Amino acid sequence: MQFKQSIATQLSTITGHPETQLIEMIERPKNKDFGQFSIAVYKLMQGGMQKKRKPDEAKSVNVEENARAEEGGKRKTADEFCKELAEKFQSSPTISSTTPIGPYLNFHVKKPVFIQRVVDEVFGQKNLYGTFKSHGQGKTVVIDFSSPNIAKPFHSGHLKSTILGNFVKRIHDALGYKTIAINYLGDWGKQYGLLAVGFNTYGSHDELDKDSIKHLYDVYVKISQEAKHNPTIDQEANDYIKRMEDVERLLTTKNLLSTQDDGTCTIDLSEYNLGTPQIKRMDETSVYLLRDIAAATQRRQLYNFDQMFYVVGMSQQNHFQRLFKILELTQNREGNGGEKWAENLEHVGFGMIRGVSTRHGTAVFLKDILDTAKQRMLDIMMGNEEKYRDIVNSGPSRQAKKADNSRFVDNLSLDDDQMASSDEYNEVGLYGKEAAEKIADIVGISALVIHDFMRDRYKDYTFDWKKTIDAHGHNGVYLQYAHARLSSIEEKAGVTLNPKANIKALKEQAAFDLAYQISLYPEIVLQAYKDFQPCVIVNYLFNLSQSISHAHRTLRVKGMSPGVAEARLLLFWCARVTLGNGLNLLGLTPLEKM
Repeated sequence: MQFKQSIATQLSTITGHPETQLIEMIERPKNKDFGQFSIAVYKLMQGGMQKKRKPDEAKSVNVEENARAEEGGKRKTADEFCKELAEKFQSSPTISSTTPIGPYLNFHVKKPVFIQRVVDEVFGQKNLYGTFKSHGQGKTVVIDFSSPNIAKPFHSGHLKSTILGNFVKRIHDALGYKTIAINYLGDWGKQYGLLAVGFNTYGSHDELDKDSIKHLYDVYVKISQEAKHNPTIDQEANDYIKRMEDVERLLTTKNLLSTQDDGTCTIDLSEYNLGTPQIKRMDETSVYLLRDIAAATQRRQLYNFDQMFYVVGMSQQNHFQRLFKILELTQNREGNGGEKWAENLEHVGFGMIRGVSTRHGTAVFLKDILDTAKQRMLDIMMGNEEKYRDIVNSGPSRQAKKADNSRFVDNLSLDDDQMASSDEYNEVGLYGKEAAEKIADIVGISALVIHDFMRDRYKDYTFDWKKTIDAHGHNGVYLQYAHARLSSIEEKAGVTLNPKANIKALKEQAAFDLAYQISLYPEIVLQAYKDFQPCVIVNYLFNLSQSISHAHRTLRVKGMSPGVAEARLLLFWCARVTLGNGLNLLGLTPLEKM
């Protein structure tokens, strides 16, 4: 942002430090009353900070050097140095004043200029606001997530991997990487063999067409029960696996494999405190570890990736430590050609979800959870007869009008198909109960996702239906309502969206506070990317929605003078785009009505 550049340029002249270093050091104060930007002055006093000064600047005053100088035998403190910098710093077209608070130098922006820059940036980038396409340009990442056991149903345990893996993919998309998402069905050991044998006995193609996952699960349960009393079924299952497995014996050629007296194959990793994992059973069928080694090697050959991420629960941490170490060892042996790609593999772990249940009992299918969320939201919607009737009669899309009564279209420029948009659910002719069910489905999914994403991904938590769908709580329902309310403001504004609106008409503090929240979004995206923490995005969206709510109470649009109405509408439009971009990044579809 130009404000950071303006601050860094002047500080560079005063202290002699390079602008690029200073820009990286400029932060947002935790207390917004202190200003909009700040810098920790004590960092400027630390040794190791580079200086870059032109010869003709040699005689200029270097405050940082003065701070190091002895005055009466006493070195200046960071607080004293901060005060000197504040005295030297001059107001500019973007910065109105500076305030030294302890060792922090805080900067106050010129509000009309700041709001104008924020609005211009959002309107110019639209759905690309908060993306950094040059960051990962030319690089490829592979994301392995969900990975269900194909002999068992897609259950609640896969919810976290699915939504977190999708987030990891989307945030890499936002940063310009080429992303390859893989749902690896590598969990095909003896269970798959049992399923194959069982389908020959109990399978029905008609039932498979109706509900494939549920039918295969029923087949698996029946054949597993039969196998307890019929040992030939186990043998048939193992024979089936041997026929379908064709794994390269990479580890043998690298002299890492040891065959034990009982016929099992192991790799000794005790030197690395990782034990001695088994990779083949005594009947020569492989275990997960060997299949993951083969899969990783194949993916490297197919995609030549720069990084690969495994989005799997923390309970599998030891498995991935072993996997990465084995791959590293295979690349350290002769004949590898110098490739060290194993160091670019990362396990994106997460905690457990406890307490998920539905009316169907102990075997909790993910489909049941989603259906339950949808039905509960539909029940809530039907409780408001007026809004429900509006959705049934007019569909889920709002028809914002121009002055000539034609529909206004935002001209949002999506970057290929990687970002969702509200048009996903605004199918032409979607009315009646179908429209209500579609909205309930989207809100239900939003409620589930936000309930999961609102905390650190490493933490275990207990699922709570009430908190998930509470219409008055901080959850996915609240965020979708905030977006729908902004769409309502646009529909009823009575003026056309004007990117040239006079921003000087926005004199209220609520307008500046909302613009400030909007301005934080690109930095929030980068912060969430560092450790793949969707809670960073969620917490920001809650704060943004609170600012929207406060501004909505203060900044009326309908019925105001055209100049004021246009300026306020443009600000609310920018808030909607930003909120929508954040929801899209989390894998959710922003709603216009609910």
